[in-house]
Amino acid sequence: MSPKPANSINAFLKSETSTTVALAAVLLLAILFSVFTIIQVEYVPEWKEEAEYAHMNEVLGEMSQLKSGIDSLSVFMKTVNMSHTNRSKSLTGSESSISVPISMGGGELPIIGSLKSGGALRLKNNWGRLELFTGKALLDLDCGSVTYHSQNNYYIDQSFCYENGALILSQEESSVMKLNPSFLNFKKRKDGRRDVFLNTINLTGKNESFSGNLESGIKLSAEKIEFKDPINVTETGFSFTLYTEYPTAWANYLKATAKKAELREEDYEIKGEPNLRFVSFDFKNGSAVQHLYVCDTRVGSELQSGSQNTEIDFTGPETTKKPPIARFKANKTSGFVPFTVRFTDLSENAPAAWSWNFGDGSPWFNTTNPNKKNPSYTFKQAGTYTVSLRVRNANGTDSKIKKNYIKVREGKLPLLELNRWYTFSHVTSPDLTGPGKDSELIEKLRFPDKATAFSESSGNYDVFLPGYRKNNSFYHHFDKGGLELNFDFAGYYSGFNGTPDSVSLRMVYKTDKLNNKNNLLLAGEKLEGLNPWDYSGKDWYLYNRTFKGLNLQEISELVFKLELEANGNKNIQIDYLAVCLRNENEPALEPDMPKANFVANPSSGPAPLTVSFTDTSEGAPISWIWDFNGDGSQDSSKQNPVYTYNLAGDYTAKLSIEDSNHHSSLKTKKISVEKRSEAGQGDHIVLRKENKGGIMPSEAYIEFKNKDKDSYIIYQDYKKNKKRLNLKENAWIKLVMDGVQIAGEADMTDKTITNYKFKVRILCNGEELGKGKIETIWIGKYSDFNSNLSYNLPTYTSETFLEVNGDELISSYPENNAKINLSNIRPYPNNGFLRIFFNPNYTEFKCKGTYEFS
Repeated sequence: MSPKPANSINAFLKSETSTTVALAAVLLLAILFSVFTIIQVEYVPEWKEEAEYAHMNEVLGEMSQLKSGIDSLSVFMKTVNMSHTNRSKSLTGSESSISVPISMGGGELPIIGSLKSGGALRLKNNWGRLELFTGKALLDLDCGSVTYHSQNNYYIDQSFCYENGALILSQEESSVMKLNPSFLNFKKRKDGRRDVFLNTINLTGKNESFSGNLESGIKLSAEKIEFKDPINVTETGFSFTLYTEYPTAWANYLKATAKKAELREEDYEIKGEPNLRFVSFDFKNGSAVQHLYVCDTRVGSELQSGSQNTEIDFTGPETTKKPPIARFKANKTSGFVPFTVRFTDLSENAPAAWSWNFGDGSPWFNTTNPNKKNPSYTFKQAGTYTVSLRVRNANGTDSKIKKNYIKVREGKLPLLELNRWYTFSHVTSPDLTGPGKDSELIEKLRFPDKATAFSESSGNYDVFLPGYRKNNSFYHHFDKGGLELNFDFAGYYSGFNGTPDSVSLRMVYKTDKLNNKNNLLLAGEKLEGLNPWDYSGKDWYLYNRTFKGLNLQEISELVFKLELEANGNKNIQIDYLAVCLRNENEPALEPDMPKANFVANPSSGPAPLTVSFTDTSEGAPISWIWDFNGDGSQDSSKQNPVYTYNLAGDYTAKLSIEDSNHHSSLKTKKISVEKRSEAGQGDHIVLRKENKGGIMPSEAYIEFKNKDKDSYIIYQDYKKNKKRLNLKENAWIKLVMDGVQIAGEADMTDKTITNYKFKVRILCNGEELGKGKIETIWIGKYSDFNSNLSYNLPTYTSETFLEVNGDELISSYPENNAKINLSNIRPYPNNGFLRIFFNPNYTEFKCKGTYEFS
């Protein structure tokens, strides 16, 4: 009889065989777990990294398609624009569009690890700002960008950005262009100069962002293309600044572009500052370029997301959408080495990063800490320094540059002398939103030329003042609140050259009636206040008070506090404010006064006369102001400058010096420049003159062999009949001036004649066909050109410019009463042209020929 199944099972479980089977199963599970763990720990990360690397290559290909799509739309818009019969300058309204997919996530390993890594796709239309300058601001636009930011788990995070035609890869702190744009191009001309082409791509659309791991896309549409008028940049050169998150990539692209164009390194400068997110290109040598062509292409952009992607509005509330506006001030702007200055940021629209440059060659000071945005800086060498502040937030960047803002001198702070009037050097206000908040008030109340306006011998000041004429007054209206200002000499003087026991204060002002409260403190002592009732607001008054019994020890004690309280429609103007210290029992030390002098070598000769000026002044001057031609304006601040007089005449050269105590001296000398006469020939002559014009003499002519069967001339005879002459091919044509011409114009190249508005006799093969004023001329092709055209300008007294082959022979606003003659006028060679326009009030010539002037 066989045993019962239950009993058999129980017997098996109690047997050694069952124990062996169970143990084997446990060991098998352990082996499987170990193998799975090894795979997860050792192999899955590597597989994941490889899978995410493959996904990044896929994204690179898709972003490359994005660039290709935008390039195709740009070409399409250019093609449509050029096909327009009217050659319009802009194209709008196209419905052509392209969609480009973007794989947001990758790196998935089925079964073993199915979770994808993700990414974020952003469209920003207010980034990638471009500023273009050609002597003046020409273009300022936000070009926009499309950026994919990876969120990898194993492979390094990367970003791909399309910006202004470029595809840029960035990771960690570095960036490189994967695909270059056609942003900047140089085309060499036959004359050796270059034409410059700047192509901007402006992405428009809603600022938006998608993140996730499903597929997204970008829809692109042709929107508008605009060709700016070509700009002649021969005189100005050009520069542009591109604000970008990837300045290193752009700087390398610009350097490679310049090298490919064979530009000389001395002609241009490329600057990039990663911390400030900008790169600039400055082509300084305008003579090496001719025209700048700008093409602005606008492409509509719209993000398209997968069903599970999350839309993010990253622009923030309206108050944070504005880019910052850079502003700053310094607590003092001049002093002696070492000179410590406190800078205060006053920028608007909530900047998040600050970068300072103090103009002395030190590195930029960069911070994102609001507690460090107001730096103190010590200038350790004498000089004049330009200070720059660039601020940034999520919406853009702005900069403020104050040229020659800080002035630092060698030596020690001077002593403030007794018995001499001083205007205050420093002003502050407890209310930073009110008057005196920055250095402009100091400038308004410091008048060196007024320091001696009221001498002790002036007598009755109330009689003297009715004829007073203001220099440059500070104005305050009391409907904005009261006025509280502190005036002192902090940081400008080290002490006194004696022991003062009294101080006088003078202030020239006019005001409406004030309220009773006005508080005046000088050196901590209360002065008699302004009379609140006696002023009409129409007349200037002198406040002249002396306070005796002082015991001043330190320069910091010499502070004047002006506090006025008034309401309603009232105001006060202050035009002069100064103090004078005295000691009745102690005479003031006499300072060593400077004495200006100089040598001019040579002091006479023919124009152009180059003169070397050598300072031989006595004393210890620290500043030199030169006026070489006596026109009242400063020409140089160097101690020993060189100056060239281009025009004949007698000039008065002036040198004004000043020492550290503000003592000044003036010296003048006469420079005689003789007239010169010059003649020569130029392939490229430019002559311009306003006011009195010249003439083209009778019988001057041009002649040529017509090579175009469609050539013709339309003229009006002296009976006011309009006539047309069709010119035969290979016929000899001669156009002879019929009488003296006081007005006319011409446009021709060395191949065609398109304009020749003169009164002429028209000859064909020696036979006169007619005469009168040419209205229209078309010579499509000609050969064997000959000309004895001449132009006589009797005087170039005012507003005249003459340039020959790039050399300026006569500058604007000359002083000579002399003449200019042009002869043998014709188109200048090598695809050049002849352009003439003149009348009794204006002259302009661009031609080849001979010249003479004296």
